[in-house]
Amino acid sequence: RHGALLNAIPDFIFRLDKGGEVLDYKAAFADELNVVPQDILGKSLADLLPQPAAQAALAALVQVFETGELQHFELEIDTGDGEQVFEVRLVPIGPAEATAVLRNITQRKNADLQIKASLQEKQVLLKEIHHRVKNNLQIISSLLSMQARHVSDAGVLDVLKDSQNRVRSMALIHEKLYQADNLAQIDFGEYLSSLAASLY
Repeated sequence: RHGALLNAIPDFIFRLDKGGEVLDYKAAFADELNVVPQDILGKSLADLLPQPAAQAALAALVQVFETGELQHFELEIDTGDGEQVFEVRLVPIGPAEATAVLRNITQRKNADLQIKASLQEKQVLLKEIHHRVKNNLQIISSLLSMQARHVSDAGVLDVLKDSQNRVRSMALIHEKLYQADNLAQIDFGEYLSSLAASLY
């Protein structure tokens, strides 16, 4: 029952000694590591894993026995089908043994990279929109300023200036959003300071 339960878990599970030799293992999905299950028992991690990954795993194993604490890290392993990323948890189960649980997180990593790239693309587009809106509002402000030069009536001039100031205040928000690292919010104090200086 325990064996069936373990084999139902889509992770690699190894029981290791202090030197990194495999004392026991769960054979399911071992083909992902490009190794034959029968060749795992009694082999060292240095024999089973590529050199950089083996060194990182053995260094973490040393930490497990020195600290007696769980070690959590990631390994990149070339399985023959390209680089695969594994999340590794090393847990001490005695003074001279540890359990290693490896989970393939390559798809999750790739999905994360795609989401980050998509988010960055959207941020660039949003900033470009704010930049263009700001430019258009500045054009409107300039047109109002040009119109004010041909007006002699003080009441009409005040209306044009008031409209121009309102347009400037809107343009300033888009300018701050364009310059901001975080598009979700702006520094309201800085905005008010800039707005007051502009209006003054």
